[in-house]
Amino acid sequence: MKTDFNLFEHSPIPTIVSDSSGKIIFRNKNTNGLFYEINIPENINNISLLFPFFDLQNPKKNQILNDKKGHPVAIDIETVNYKDQNEFYLLFLQKTNQNKFTEKKQYVIQQKYNVFEDFIDTIKEGVLVFDANGKLQFTNKKAKNLLEIANTNRKRLEVWELFDYFISKDNWKENINSLSLHKTIKFTFNKNNKFYQAEIRKRFMKPVVFIF
Repeated sequence: MKTDFNLFEHSPIPTIVSDSSGKIIFRNKNTNGLFYEINIPENINNISLLFPFFDLQNPKKNQILNDKKGHPVAIDIETVNYKDQNEFYLLFLQKTNQNKFTEKKQYVIQQKYNVFEDFIDTIKEGVLVFDANGKLQFTNKKAKNLLEIANTNRKRLEVWELFDYFISKDNWKENINSLSLHKTIKFTFNKNNKFYQAEIRKRFMKPVVFIF
C-alpha cells in the first residue's frame, strides 16, 4: 500500500517528505511562505539544493540561510526517518530565534508531535510510544488491536506488561540507554500463539516500538 503523505497538508508546520536520495516527493502549502522568504524556487526538487550542507544520514538540527535581503535566517529542522516498502525522511521546518524559547515555539513542537501521531495512526505497522520509565504514552490503531489494549487502561500500562523481552524498569532503561550506541533494538514476541517482529527506535526523543 502506498504511503499517503497528504495528511501533512493540514499541518501548521512547514513539512517536506523526501526519499532516501533526497528527492522531494511531497511538501505542504506552509512551505510556500518560508521558501519565498529565503528566496527558494518553489519547483526545487532535492533537499541538497534547499540545504546544501544538510545530510539525511547525519542530520544537523539547525541550518543557516539568507533571506532576500541577505540577512541570516536560522531554520530548525526536526528529521524523522520512516520506512514502509521504501525509506522516507520527514522534515519539519521552523524559523527560530536562537536567543528565545517562546510559548509559540513550545506550541510548534507540540504541533509537530501531534501531526506525527496522526500520521502514525494511518500506517500499516503497529506503533507504541513509551517514556523513559517504560510507561505507555501512545498507541496507534494496529498496535491497540493486536495487543488488545483498552482505552481505559492504556496510560497505566508499562512496557514489560506488554512485551516479555523486558522484565523491569531498570532493564528497560538499560536497553533504551543502549540506543545511543545502536540505532535500533530488535526483538520478537508471542501474542496468541503467533510471533511478531518488533523494533525500538527513538523519535522526538521518545522510545518508539514498531511491530511488523
